[in-house]
Amino acid sequence: MPPTLTRVLGLMPLLAVVVLYAHTQFLLQPERALGQYFSMQLQLLLQCAPFFIAHWLATRHQAPKALWIWAAGFVVYPALVEITLGLFADSAADEGWRISALWQMCALASVLCWWLGRSGNGRQSRLSGWMNTLFSLDSMIALLVILWALTVAGVLASHEDALMNQPVEPVVDFAVIGQDIPLFLHYCWQMLVYALVLIGLYLFNRYVLVRKVLSQYGALVFISSVLVATMLLTPILAALLIALPLNDLPDYVANLTPGGGQNLFSKYNFHALAAVFAITTPVILAYERKQQDARWHEAQQQKTQTELKLLQQQINPHFLFNTLNNLYALTLKRADEAPEGILRLSDMLRYTVYEGQKNRVSLAQEIHYLQDFIALQTLRFGVRGHFECQWPDQAGSVQIAPLLLIVLVENAIKHGAELASGEFSVKLTCELEGNQLRLRCVNPRQPDASKVAGGMGLSNLARRLALQYPNRHQLTHQHSEQQWCSELTVELEAC
Repeated sequence: MPPTLTRVLGLMPLLAVVVLYAHTQFLLQPERALGQYFSMQLQLLLQCAPFFIAHWLATRHQAPKALWIWAAGFVVYPALVEITLGLFADSAADEGWRISALWQMCALASVLCWWLGRSGNGRQSRLSGWMNTLFSLDSMIALLVILWALTVAGVLASHEDALMNQPVEPVVDFAVIGQDIPLFLHYCWQMLVYALVLIGLYLFNRYVLVRKVLSQYGALVFISSVLVATMLLTPILAALLIALPLNDLPDYVANLTPGGGQNLFSKYNFHALAAVFAITTPVILAYERKQQDARWHEAQQQKTQTELKLLQQQINPHFLFNTLNNLYALTLKRADEAPEGILRLSDMLRYTVYEGQKNRVSLAQEIHYLQDFIALQTLRFGVRGHFECQWPDQAGSVQIAPLLLIVLVENAIKHGAELASGEFSVKLTCELEGNQLRLRCVNPRQPDASKVAGGMGLSNLARRLALQYPNRHQLTHQHSEQQWCSELTVELEAC
């Protein structure tokens, strides 16, 4: 999914808060019209535009800049609105522009989005794991159903003898509830029975009908099972709900069952239970598919990491073999310089063993490894070899996959220096512009270079780049009769 679209969808929780708040405020109005409804929605969206802008910009920056942007939108802006209205508001219409209650909910939604995004980016912690559990499908279904039950209980408790005076306004009046809390609790426990019935039906559908029946026996058996469950469970659940005290009403008053009466076998009771299965099944299937995709992606990531480890295990013996050959040649030609070569080799092996197993190292560490390798080659070839190297100054600001660049350098030595009968020159140019690294290796091209086996080096490099830097690298090779040029451009991450 494109990053811009991801950020736009990230604004949906804030949008939901604003729309829901506008809806509740509209229900409190004595007169209601379609134009007034959308006018109120638009007004609150305009008032909350700085919230959306601040949240959008904060997600595009790193701390502490992101924190300052967030504070400007969610702290400074509401404070300025309240101060301005306190000084200049002179009518009830002006008071309608206050957002003291709404900004708190928007701020909470923004922080919640940040935590979920942080968890989704793979920064797992105890808190993010707890958040993932809290916002699982089961938890969210249970939470929404319980909130619905408490809201209905609040509406009933906000009106005197609500069921005998139907229809009632769908408004929760906390002042009225506070005057008769036992009545609210009386409605609460009974509405929670409704909630438990709905949650139980959802769990039965997900863990029995979908996971056991549908996944193992197919759609026909699943539909048949839903039909049987609807026929058998409807009268039992209807009897349970009708037995609640709040449904003990005269026959001419509709109770809170789908059938609206004392008839256990009302067709509306069966329709309601079938509707529960019909609504929850697509939601369950969509979520199960999402979980299956997540498990597949996790398996692919593990497979990729395993493949990368195998590639590095192929590279490391290759480096060791070539370096030992170089050191052997050095001891034959200049025994007095062998200690320096051994020290260089020790540094290279230490880097390979400890840093080479990491996912990322600083570019400065990788360049130091290259410099040790070039130093060994200089000792090996002596005055016959000329190495022109250019290194970036700010190599410590970015990170790179370890043992990545050495492949190009070693290839230049192998095909340009080892085959040369006389003097040769190898030019290495490593440049860093922002986070973009460019490594250019130019070496002489020998007439019989095609006869030398290429080995696993370049093929491993291409595969590692495809796995670790997809769509963020470019590896090219150019050659003439006299020279060979390899160039790698890769977009790195900041440290």
